[in-house]
Amino acid sequence: MVLVLLVSLRLKNIAFIDSLELSFKEGFTVLTGETGAGKSILLDALDNLLAYSPTAQGKRLFRNDADSSQIEAFFITSPAVKQWLNEESLEIDDEISLSREWRFKEGRSTTRCRVNGVLINRDQIKRLRPLLIDLTGQDELHKFWLPSMQRDWLDRMGPPQLNQALQLVNKSWLSWKQAFEDLEKAKNDIERNELQIKYEKEMLCELNDANLEDPEEYTKLKLQENRLTNGVKLKDTLQTTLFHLEDGPENYLSVSEQLAISIKQLNSIAEYDPILKSSLDSIIDLQFGMENIISSLRNYSYDLDYQPNELEAIQDRIAKLSKLKRLYNMSIKDLMIKRDILIEKFSDNDEKSIIFTLEATENKARIERDKNNDTLTKLRKAIAIKFENKILTYLKPLGLSNAKFKVEINTISPTSKGVDCVNYLFSANPGQPLSPLHEVASGGEMSRFLLAFKTAVAQSDGPCSILFDEIDSGVSGRISLAVANLLKEMSLKRQVFCVTHQPIIAASADHHFSVSKFVKDGITRSKVVELSAFVDRQIELAELAGGDLIEAKAYAASLLEKQAA
Repeated sequence: MVLVLLVSLRLKNIAFIDSLELSFKEGFTVLTGETGAGKSILLDALDNLLAYSPTAQGKRLFRNDADSSQIEAFFITSPAVKQWLNEESLEIDDEISLSREWRFKEGRSTTRCRVNGVLINRDQIKRLRPLLIDLTGQDELHKFWLPSMQRDWLDRMGPPQLNQALQLVNKSWLSWKQAFEDLEKAKNDIERNELQIKYEKEMLCELNDANLEDPEEYTKLKLQENRLTNGVKLKDTLQTTLFHLEDGPENYLSVSEQLAISIKQLNSIAEYDPILKSSLDSIIDLQFGMENIISSLRNYSYDLDYQPNELEAIQDRIAKLSKLKRLYNMSIKDLMIKRDILIEKFSDNDEKSIIFTLEATENKARIERDKNNDTLTKLRKAIAIKFENKILTYLKPLGLSNAKFKVEINTISPTSKGVDCVNYLFSANPGQPLSPLHEVASGGEMSRFLLAFKTAVAQSDGPCSILFDEIDSGVSGRISLAVANLLKEMSLKRQVFCVTHQPIIAASADHHFSVSKFVKDGITRSKVVELSAFVDRQIELAELAGGDLIEAKAYAASLLEKQAA
């Protein structure tokens, strides 16, 4: 496995530090020094480098007399970091530089974070951080109160199949959530649109009853009504016209008779002059045309004969169509279009049919969601047993040989991470019932549990660097030795940093940095020095053990000799 390695850290105007550059190697590194010297500043700097906005604790890192501060770190990358770089369309390299600069003006600060010189945002930093560092301090202990964190930590112990199961659970939960929301929206829409739907159904009923088939029906009916209303006048006038065309008044020839006489006369003289033939043909055509006109008028006159109730029926139909046009403010053509739309809406896409379809989709998605949740729960329960045994194995040498630990998994409403509520139950002493860890564990017990947990996780979690801030709080003596052994064991798989007050732990480290403070020109400053020589480390360990005493120096020397052996 390719490890993430923090290879260098640069600080400018951070706390008591004007400017500092440190180099680091793989293995186990400790930072020691007197209280208040600034040992935790280096870890806090990394913490704030990989956080989008400074916390209250982070704000204490900044120099009051500076107008800017900067933190820059260089890491050797792992495949996971390279994948992140690829996903963010950044240049992929075996080393990654991460820098963050703060500028201060008139009590306000602005900050920018860059990866390999390219600006990145909050979400990008959030995804990058767990790939580079895992920082554990006293302030992290409160996270054990959160079942969601305990569940996530349990998942970190799982095999690749668990991550696959988590992805399926998340995917199926999102699908179900969308189906559920669509169903609820449809129900709410139907409820909100109940009056509109009722109105449209009543409209459709009226339009169906109207039997609309011809968009020009109203115009045609109005013409027919006008003809029937004026039928007597039309008939009388037509009879008079036909009389003049066919019969003629007394002692007068009709138009037809006069045309016949004209044809006869022209025909008698047309042989004398061919030019008259054309006029004769025209009058003959006129006679035929007149006969057609008379026939047409006579037929029209016959059509004027109607049943007594025909006009009433036409007027009733006109009134019904007029009412529809006025009521819906539409033409007959538009009313027919609206009717067809409503027929489609309330037949092929009836709201009951829509609800039925959405309910079926939601039910199918829920079944898939529950199936994936069940698979994930079974995996978690199997992992929990192994996790319990690992934690107990690491707790025994830490002075908790009688401790009991259990991962309790209860069922909750489905979420994107399953249906499991995870609680860590702990008992430090015989006869003490298992209870939630944060309720019964003392500060020292919690620190030891956290160390046991991190050691267990380091065997299966990602290859990021692990940072501990006084993980040895509340322990001493042989327990300190057990803590040192676990940290050393962990450093065989991961780069490990630890701020400590314990000489036993400091002596077991591969690399040792001493942090001290001094006053220059009335201003307090911090100094960080890497201790490589045996005598330098001996003096530092003696200070941790009790000061400039012969016994302390001898004790420090013995610790280093055992480490070297």
